[in-house]
Amino acid sequence: MLYELNLWPFDATEDFVFDKVEILKECEDIADDHLPFCTQEDMWEKPTKYACMKNKKALRATRVFDTREEADGFMKTSKAMAGDSAFVEVRKGERTRCQDYCECAELCNQWKEFNGA
Repeated sequence: MLYELNLWPFDATEDFVFDKVEILKECEDIADDHLPFCTQEDMWEKPTKYACMKNKKALRATRVFDTREEADGFMKTSKAMAGDSAFVEVRKGERTRCQDYCECAELCNQWKEFNGA
């Protein structure tokens, strides 16, 4: 099977690497508690979502929303969600890079804060 990859031009790749190295150099003498936080993009962050479920046996959500307010509004106004068994399932966001790939996550203040530690 063949996959087509869109590679960055060499100059863009070089600029990206040099910029990251500069940031690391600037942070070399900064105490851990004062290091700048990673961006959502750096962490491959997926935000928390709110799924409107008809009942506990449901395998799929009726609708999924970005905010609790949107989900609650849908639950109140939708005839499909009427009944005592309907509920909002919170699908907690995750930081895939931190969780699965970062060797320093257990030492990271930002990761600890995210996980409530």
